[in-house]
Amino acid sequence: MWSAQRLFGGRLLEVARAGDAAGRLGSDPAAGRSLDLTIVFPAGEPYVSEPLLTTGEAGRGDSLYVHYVDGVTVRFGFDHWVTGGSVSRPVPVDFAVVHHVVLSWGALLPSDDPARKRLRLALGGQVVLDAPVTYFPARPEQVALGTNPIGMSTSRPAFTGELMGVGSTAGPANEGGAAAFHLTSP
Repeated sequence: MWSAQRLFGGRLLEVARAGDAAGRLGSDPAAGRSLDLTIVFPAGEPYVSEPLLTTGEAGRGDSLYVHYVDGVTVRFGFDHWVTGGSVSRPVPVDFAVVHHVVLSWGALLPSDDPARKRLRLALGGQVVLDAPVTYFPARPEQVALGTNPIGMSTSRPAFTGELMGVGSTAGPANEGGAAAFHLTSP
């Protein structure tokens, strides 16, 4: 089960399963090539960072976080324990609307997959972060959505916005695919 149930700071609206692969994302995050997140960013404090995805364990972990630059701009960042990582360009967002984030996170892919050494993030269909990265190995139970259970220094303990949906897709971060698991709003 995703660690988000324990620490997620926003509203978790409803859980629903879809298709033949129902539940696959929760038990095996590597089942799809990308994660598709449907979220509303919290309006509020600038200069704050919150986790979107954390993998691994303390001392050997990785995190994708969102940094709120001001009331209309965010940046996405990758943190590889001890060495840091890439940060996106400033991206304008409307904090009052639902956003779709598609993420290719190499740590969730098989070790022989060539995409394992990249991080690719698309917001609303636009790639905003595409970088070569190194990931620590992570087991399925070490994947935390919307939380920072391993204490990465680049973000707060939990995402405080609304996580409205999570899916797994078959393609890279800018392509669609079949959802394996969804959290949906009423």
